[in-house]
Amino acid sequence: MLYGSHVAAMAPSTHLGSATPVQMGGGGLTGGADEEGEGVEDGDEDGGSAMERKVLEDAVSFIRSLAERHGRNADWAEEAVRDAVNLTANEALERNVIDVVARDIDDLLAQIDGMTVVMEQGDYTLSTADLAIERYDPDWRTQLLSLITNPNIAYFLMIIGFYGLIFELASPGSLFPGTIGVICLLLALFAFQVLPINYAGLALIVVGLALMVGEALMPSFGVLGREASSPLYWGR
Repeated sequence: MLYGSHVAAMAPSTHLGSATPVQMGGGGLTGGADEEGEGVEDGDEDGGSAMERKVLEDAVSFIRSLAERHGRNADWAEEAVRDAVNLTANEALERNVIDVVARDIDDLLAQIDGMTVVMEQGDYTLSTADLAIERYDPDWRTQLLSLITNPNIAYFLMIIGFYGLIFELASPGSLFPGTIGVICLLLALFAFQVLPINYAGLALIVVGLALMVGEALMPSFGVLGREASSPLYWGR
């Protein structure tokens, strides 16, 4: 993200690096022995090693192209991907990895005033000295989405979702565990970025409407109707 930005800035006492691709489960895609073909004992390991090299080389090529486009240190970018090296803010500035080190937004705007950046239409000179800063606090929806996308909360929602469906299948007709399970799974899929937010909201609305239709066709003394309100509310 930093190498793809038009202006690369860091705050004091921060660091960057360790850009080596890793698997979602936490396994590393490392170079070293695998790149040289050492330690490969069978076909499966050879295939895995080849895939790791492919992913690594693709990441190296991509980050070098970004560095060259914005005139930044391409060699260090490759080191960050291959060897997971890190730099402090001042070191990054000295090695032409970033453009500025700024204490806050006001300091950043003052430093980048007059800087020329590369845009699709060509070079563009920034004029930021007299910009007014307006700050907006996140509303409750944004705060809620931020909470849901917390990895710990997302995994918790997925566990609840699976257990809700299991309980519903174990005792068909109770409806409540199944409804909660579907809602939690949809929220978890959104949190893991499997479902875009528009699709997740649409799916919740469909679930709510289905529960309302179920209440009309199979009277449940308001149970389905009450459960329909939750997905309709969160999906809107």
